[in-house]
Amino acid sequence: MSAQIRTVAADNGFDILPSVSPLPDINPWQPTAIEMRKALDAEVLDRINTVLRAYGRPAMNRMADLSTDANPILATVKELDNYGERADAFYAGLFYGFDEGAPAEWPDGNEPRIFVHLRPHMKCFSQMIEVTRDLAMPTLCVVPRLTHAESQNRRTRTLAINGKPVALKSALARADLAIGYGGIGTTTEEVLAGVQQIILPEVLALALCGQRLETIGAGICLAGTREVNRTKTANTIECVLSESKFWRAAGRFADQNKRYNAGKAREYVGDQTSGALTNSMQNCVWPRASTC
Repeated sequence: MSAQIRTVAADNGFDILPSVSPLPDINPWQPTAIEMRKALDAEVLDRINTVLRAYGRPAMNRMADLSTDANPILATVKELDNYGERADAFYAGLFYGFDEGAPAEWPDGNEPRIFVHLRPHMKCFSQMIEVTRDLAMPTLCVVPRLTHAESQNRRTRTLAINGKPVALKSALARADLAIGYGGIGTTTEEVLAGVQQIILPEVLALALCGQRLETIGAGICLAGTREVNRTKTANTIECVLSESKFWRAAGRFADQNKRYNAGKAREYVGDQTSGALTNSMQNCVWPRASTC
């Protein structure tokens, strides 16, 4: 059986290259001249094509051909796309919501509430816990896979730590600030909820997401280090909470993007997948059945 198989490319964006040549600069804080990027693209493309020819496969014309030529469906909004807005992409917002887990339970206190989501392996984890503890503002910290004993040992009157997920919407409904590592899913849901953020990225893709957040004015990205300067971080938290510009920007962004809905996004992906499957089956050349 021979077939022309359509593809549906659905992802958060970083793993699907934009349809441009040369590929975009993904290290904007240390920009690379376009001529250098063209030369790098050509060098890598030549090596890839050498391998393809060795296996009898057709050569690629450009590096962007590593990704499918189908119009991608991206689980984010255009303003947070790692590579910048793409003309050929469908921005779905989110494919899923982060509402698994128990409702959020906040510590007592009338000060601004801080929602923190980290990973226990992060080098800045212990330092961030100390920073939020010393600020003594009501803080809910979610750290998946942190043991119950570790959670209890770090708790204070104003700091609650959960080793299991909480329903994100219930946490964001009362949060004045979200602090996280820049995951595209949580960052998107938080800004769509109108919550200002501070991003502590450990890898490039997360730093790019944090930079996009800064571009729309809804938060600050503390990139360039895997460890936290406690004084600087505490000052940044107090700055974001005291300056209304971040909160206003996040609120405006949320108001302008109320159309996004995870259920509708999943339905759209399902429709596109079903259409691609139907199209592929119709274009199949089936072998004739033998006759006696």
